[in-house]
Amino acid sequence: MAVDHSTIGRTRYAPVDPDFQQVAASPDFAELVDRRTGFVRVALAGSILWFGAFVILTAYAHNFMGQFVARGVTVAYALGLSQFVLVWVVTAAYLRASTRVFVPLENRALEAVTGTSSSGGPA
Repeated sequence: MAVDHSTIGRTRYAPVDPDFQQVAASPDFAELVDRRTGFVRVALAGSILWFGAFVILTAYAHNFMGQFVARGVTVAYALGLSQFVLVWVVTAAYLRASTRVFVPLENRALEAVTGTSSSGGPA
């Protein structure tokens, strides 16, 4: 079966094949990379600190972690479940940043290089 190479890389978000070197050199793309990198660094640092604190407390603060905060729920159990909450919080924060910051920057970078908007029409 033959592959139609004329449509590779084209989606409804990128209706034309952009020059990727030109996109990478654009200021909007550089800002996008910087903003995403900043978000990931903060999220990663927060996650590592939270998990590290949980592990250290579990290893060395047996009495504290064994205290009950509610009937049948210890501090250790509550902090362990908070790891799942942290994942959802980071996910929600990324989705919010993606919608409000990253996608508009992606669109501006693509428009600057291709001369078309993300909807496929002229910019």
